[in-house]
Amino acid sequence: MSLMEARIINCAQAPRKAGQLPPDNLRPQWACLRLRLGTHGITFNIRGFFKSTLGAAAVEFALAAPLLILLAVGGFEMTRYIIIQQKISKTANTMGNLVAQNQTISTSIMSSMWPAVDNLMEPYNSDANQVVIISDVGNNGTNTIVNWQVSGGGTYSGSSKIGTAGHNATLPTGFTLATNEDTIVTEMYYNFTPLVAPNIVAAQVLYKVKYYKPRLGALTVMNP
Repeated sequence: MSLMEARIINCAQAPRKAGQLPPDNLRPQWACLRLRLGTHGITFNIRGFFKSTLGAAAVEFALAAPLLILLAVGGFEMTRYIIIQQKISKTANTMGNLVAQNQTISTSIMSSMWPAVDNLMEPYNSDANQVVIISDVGNNGTNTIVNWQVSGGGTYSGSSKIGTAGHNATLPTGFTLATNEDTIVTEMYYNFTPLVAPNIVAAQVLYKVKYYKPRLGALTVMNP
């Protein structure tokens, strides 16, 4: 016998096991082509090979895996982005509210408040990527100006969109202050950097601004 010999075995003569093949009259005779390899009689059933479902799950997983990974990574990054947006909004709200509750304001009072920024932003707090800017804007009867402005809670180099201390303030359209009225403006910047999916959520600087009216009187002066 040669090293490799292919022969057609008559299906009627080939032995069958229960449940292995359909009745002889339901398949062509040539379907029982078998390949006999070597002298030890290793037989390969070609029809059985093409009908076998072994490994089908592995193939299906291999086809679906890239899409599943993309969905998982994209979902993680988008969820992180939304949570950080919510935390920035909450931090700006809370800091403005804390300032507005004071009867007077001073640099020492502000110093005691800045640690709250890290607490509110946890676990996404990062001094290098965040900063809170708090300003008092008032109408002196002639102009709407920025009475004072302080920043803290981080070292990111964001500039106020309201204006700078001692200069005219830029307020949203329709936001007006009566003479001798003032408002606390809290702005927050956060330098967002995606962790794993920059093509889904791009790196960007997030910004939130909130306005609060002082509760116990004007806060137009920042004391030492």
